[in-house]
Amino acid sequence: MLKCIILYMLCVFLAFPVVALKAQAKLPVKKAKITFELHRQYRTFDVTFAEKGDSLSLHWSITQDLKERHGSYTMTQKSRQHASQLCYVQPNHGQHLTLPGSQAFCMASADIINALREESSDTKQVIFNKTYFTLLDRDEKFRGFPLFHLKDYEEGAEMWILDDPKFPLIVKMLNNPVEINWIIE
Repeated sequence: MLKCIILYMLCVFLAFPVVALKAQAKLPVKKAKITFELHRQYRTFDVTFAEKGDSLSLHWSITQDLKERHGSYTMTQKSRQHASQLCYVQPNHGQHLTLPGSQAFCMASADIINALREESSDTKQVIFNKTYFTLLDRDEKFRGFPLFHLKDYEEGAEMWILDDPKFPLIVKMLNNPVEINWIIE
């Protein structure tokens, strides 16, 4: 009986690190710089990404007028899975926003990535931000990870999205009709 208990405890002890490692899946990007452009004015923010449970937070900081300013945007599991539009709420010092399930900040959703990965059609289109985007190519990479390059042919917007349903970061947005463009480095 004692041998069974020791054997059981040994199995639990050996399995624990494997379970703990699987639970701590690494984000492809933990730190970055995001440069936003609005009306030919540029602002560069330092950002860090952190997961807590099923939520993902983007913590930002910027130095303006010799003062450090910071805040965050948090995307819930619903937002990460199903967001269909971008949040354009301006970063304000001390503001920590939890976004509604329909919105994401600088991210697409897992639904968008999964739709782009489907092999059911030659011309892959997705609806994001109430706009039809067509997949142009998958030729570029960001930090070694493949990107989806999408274009809205009606208004000319282009997005490059990390091909990762758990972390669909929009690495670059150009020609955005609301005139807020960005690039992440």
